[in-house]
Amino acid sequence: MSNVYLITGASSDVGCALIRRLWQPGDVFIAQGAGDLGGLAELCKEHPGSIRTYDVDLTNEKALEAFIADVQASAEANPMGRNATPADVVPAMAFLLSDEAGFITGVTLPITGGSAL
Repeated sequence: MSNVYLITGASSDVGCALIRRLWQPGDVFIAQGAGDLGGLAELCKEHPGSIRTYDVDLTNEKALEAFIADVQASAEANPMGRNATPADVVPAMAFLLSDEAGFITGVTLPITGGSAL
């Protein structure tokens, strides 16, 4: 059975790690947030035709600067003093997408390092 996944932030370390972990023959990944296509190039070569990209254009320099400032402020405000890494997030995402989580419905699992307490 093949699956279709929508992966947001697909070219990020988390997105690429999640695609690697989930990929099975016949699966299709719709890669949103693929602004840095270099991050997906290796995966596209490994799995030709499995990864379809689309993105939003963030060429406005002021918007990009504001986004980066928000990320930095978020890391400083987190009780762990940093933002999440792929190693923090991917295992939980993979579990929720797995057969083992087949009876879990309507759950919100904050992977926030304590910032959502």
